[in-house]
Amino acid sequence: MLTPLAILLVVLGTLVILASNALGTGFFLRKPPRGEYAVGLIVHFALLLKGSGLVVLGGVLTSLQSGSVISGFVHTPGWAKGVITVLVSIGVALAAFMAFLAWCESGSAGVKSRLTAFVLCWLVGIVGPILLATVLVVDVSVPQQTFRDDPTLSSATRAACWTLAGFAGLGYLAGSLAFGSRVKYMYGRAKNWARSLAPFVTRLLMPRGVVLQELRKELDSHPANAPLSDTLSYFTHPMVKRDSACRALLTQRVLAYPGVDGELCTVMRAGSLRDRWSGFEFVRTASPELLKVHEAAWSEAVRIGILQTAEDMDKTPMLLLDFDLKRNPPAFVKSLVGAAGRFRGTTHYERLSDALTQLAHGAEGLRADKRKAKVSKILKRAGYPIPNPQQPSLQ
Repeated sequence: MLTPLAILLVVLGTLVILASNALGTGFFLRKPPRGEYAVGLIVHFALLLKGSGLVVLGGVLTSLQSGSVISGFVHTPGWAKGVITVLVSIGVALAAFMAFLAWCESGSAGVKSRLTAFVLCWLVGIVGPILLATVLVVDVSVPQQTFRDDPTLSSATRAACWTLAGFAGLGYLAGSLAFGSRVKYMYGRAKNWARSLAPFVTRLLMPRGVVLQELRKELDSHPANAPLSDTLSYFTHPMVKRDSACRALLTQRVLAYPGVDGELCTVMRAGSLRDRWSGFEFVRTASPELLKVHEAAWSEAVRIGILQTAEDMDKTPMLLLDFDLKRNPPAFVKSLVGAAGRFRGTTHYERLSDALTQLAHGAEGLRADKRKAKVSKILKRAGYPIPNPQQPSLQ
């Protein structure tokens, strides 16, 4: 069952590659398009990628189905022969792709360079895919005993396989020269990202009891005169959001601050966006009993935070790109709206509603991007849509 499928994938993928490398380039004789006409090259790039994927997939099926003719002349374990077949298939497909790139860049080259590029492009861009397809089809179609009984077929296949290995080597070499620096840069960024994410993942995977103990140790290590914002900052941590015991411990420490109501208003007025976000999360997740006791002071703190955010939005169109919010600005606005919503039905909500209306007007001047679109949906869902600049509010 796999044999017909492998043949179909290899033949179809090779035809797609040739459609770009042969017909699309006029057998590498046509000059590459320039200017606005170069847009059409995108179609050929897409075809090459799809055709290469089909050929490589056919090579994988071939390595699973046959005796691996490509690597059959190398004394390696059985599993390694299949790996070699796949690596050679990828290398030849990459070489064909690099041949197309070389043709695209050959328009401004000299005569000798263009002639060299033409020969190489023909070899690895047209001959290579055809030879690979031939060997793979022979691999799955001809019994292994036939290769042993026919020295001529065996010698021809051996020469074709070593030629394919050379084409694959050229493909990997050209790919490393063309994309090596970019891959190295992306690897460095991924490594730094993983290193910075490691402590977060470690804490996230900790058992909840261990997280609570670590949190208690960190809080105990804070100096006695530490600002309230230091403790509030833990409320935006994902682990705290899903662990009620951690939230209870943090709430207990927050309430232990002298003059906590006035301090919370100060954080909302003068703190950073991250501090304000933490304050909103503290109020949003507070118990109904605490809200009832501190209703007047905490509703005023939330109102101050909303008005300060509205002022910041009005003055700073790029506010949603702020370092404190760039990871998830919509989550900040959700927390803000959620904190205000905790006072719905009380005598203080009318003032909060006016503050949210001012926030929606302040958000009108934010830079239009996907972050603003998400913020707009959140505010509209809460009943405070951002006014349309083309259709200003009549109020």
